[in-house]
Amino acid sequence: GVRWELEFKQDRAQACAKALLTLDPEDWRAFLVGVLRSYVDFRETSREAESYEKYRAPLLDWWKSLTEGFMRCRLVVERIQQRLDDVAAWLANAISPMLAVVVACRGDQFLLEMIYAGTKRWTQKHYALLKQRKRGTPYVLAFS
Repeated sequence: GVRWELEFKQDRAQACAKALLTLDPEDWRAFLVGVLRSYVDFRETSREAESYEKYRAPLLDWWKSLTEGFMRCRLVVERIQQRLDDVAAWLANAISPMLAVVVACRGDQFLLEMIYAGTKRWTQKHYALLKQRKRGTPYVLAFS
């Protein structure tokens, strides 16, 4: 037999477990193989092919045999909007030790340049966080 593994973490693991609870055990294999296929497929194509050609290219025989012709199945996880306070706390707890090392080695100016460069890479999620800012109430780190 063939063994394959697919590891889910956090919200995706919870979503997968909930989906399995709603299915009959005989439907689990089709569901899980479908989820695997949503992450990876092996197709008969070339590097030079256009994206749409790659997507429509036939599956390789060994992959079709391994996945038993099951269709793709998406595991949808609803994203919860981040809170600015949570991001600030994560930054303080997870990132600040390394920031301190970088500033100690490269200086404050490096950090300021990095922050400025970061603003050039903002996406919608960054702008959404920016809207949560309360005027005149900066986040203050608590030192212990």
